[in-house]
Amino acid sequence: MMPINCTSSILKKHAKKLAIKIQSNFKNDIKGIYHQSDQVILDNIKFSVNKKDCFQVSCGPENEINRTHQLRSVVKAVDQDQISRESYRELAAVENNLSRKNSVSNERITITNNINQLIKISLVNMNGRDKLEEALGSDESEFRNPEITCKAIDIMGIGIYRSIKDILNYIIPYLKEKKVLRLSDMTIHLRVSGDGCNVKCKIKHVMITFMILNHKEHHHHADYHYTTVLYPGTEKYNALKFILNSFFNKLRSNWKFLAICLGLNNPTSNYFCSWCSCSKHQHNDLSKDWHIEKNMKQIATRYEEVNDHIHPSLIDMIAIDHIIFDELRL
Repeated sequence: MMPINCTSSILKKHAKKLAIKIQSNFKNDIKGIYHQSDQVILDNIKFSVNKKDCFQVSCGPENEINRTHQLRSVVKAVDQDQISRESYRELAAVENNLSRKNSVSNERITITNNINQLIKISLVNMNGRDKLEEALGSDESEFRNPEITCKAIDIMGIGIYRSIKDILNYIIPYLKEKKVLRLSDMTIHLRVSGDGCNVKCKIKHVMITFMILNHKEHHHHADYHYTTVLYPGTEKYNALKFILNSFFNKLRSNWKFLAICLGLNNPTSNYFCSWCSCSKHQHNDLSKDWHIEKNMKQIATRYEEVNDHIHPSLIDMIAIDHIIFDELRL
């Protein structure tokens, strides 16, 4: 018989054949050593060929529940710690106990499909194919590459939306289990935030997220901010009016986003304040006792009578004294 010098697939076939033979001999050999009532189980066989090709063959039926739990733990670790596919492949090559990359990839696809059934992602046509210049911003020097421009045009006008109700239905059982929500007080306090940002090739996007204020220990943890809306473009009143609808319970946002939702001309206008009639020339006057002068009913129905309001409020269901801003932006 010639020394083994084969491809990896042939070596695996040889390893399986050897494992089957060892397992058969094992069943026969234990009969003369152990009592027939004893449960002797061969879990796995590990051997190497020419001190370089190591094989570990599992014997007997595999526990699917444990296997699934192990794969999901690996997927979680890979995603949260941002381990690349190439890095994990190298780790799995030197550690036989690690699941193979294709098994991890298949489990990730399964998890994604299950979540997509529970929390559906809806595509929203923003009618924005003619808004490329707006999404790219004023500096066009970065976008003279025709290939990049074509890709930008392809995604213009397509936003995504996830129902806040679906997300809450999914995470509420977890909140009950962790006693974040108690039977004595089942009120869920939400903070909805929105801001514009540059994504990848400096194409502007707007993202709207919410978090559960009851989860006090995780207010500043990114994993506990849930995305409900993402669309290409900038923060504009009509776009926000179209995609938001009336799902707000409480708004917490940066000043620009809040000003747009309240129908103000812009956050740098003369009468910039969302709560009072203070002008930008009076904002440093500490001698005056500033208090809330505006009311939501007037902003929603007679906005043209209020200084620098050019649109009705998008969040007329919330009292003006219940709207807060992000102090980070002050």
